[in-house]
Amino acid sequence: MRMKSFRGRTLTVEQQGSVTARDWAKELGLPTYYEEWEAMARIRSDRLQGRVRFIVCDESETRLAGKPRLRPKQIALPTICALELAHEGFLIGTVYQYSIGIDDLRSVIPSRLGLKAPLDVDGDFIIAEASFVDSALAEKAQEGVRRKILSHCCPVLWAPDGAPTGTGLLVQTSLVPGDYPGCPNARVLGWSG
Repeated sequence: MRMKSFRGRTLTVEQQGSVTARDWAKELGLPTYYEEWEAMARIRSDRLQGRVRFIVCDESETRLAGKPRLRPKQIALPTICALELAHEGFLIGTVYQYSIGIDDLRSVIPSRLGLKAPLDVDGDFIIAEASFVDSALAEKAQEGVRRKILSHCCPVLWAPDGAPTGTGLLVQTSLVPGDYPGCPNARVLGWSG
């Protein structure tokens, strides 16, 4: 059986310059070795532990190479998507609900879902809600959100070659610290444990 290959592109964050990265893993008491992270990431049951609501992206200038702006209207949203911890490759939850603030509906649609539209976003935006899985690593992620260590979100988009910059399919979202987020306005809005 021959697999069809897909060609796409990945955008990378420009160098951080003189920014000193926050040692968020140490602040949360996370282990050093991959095997220990892997053990903490094992899902214990199908019970969900809490929720987090965040801005996936808006149209503000990003810190990606070339400083492109994401285009929320042209981002395809899946039914569900993985919530990861700081791009470390470990699942901590599932993103399952989206609210899009575009054009004249910037406040109408979010308010129908019980959300208050953020006042300091640029242009169109996407808000999402995720549930945490039942794992020790997800518990640490929730602690990070409560303590405002993990204050931002980073969307990962897949775009085929030739697609306009800032568009694509949302394939993953990561909770990240706020020391140098790729999309500065993509931040945690609230959580419940």
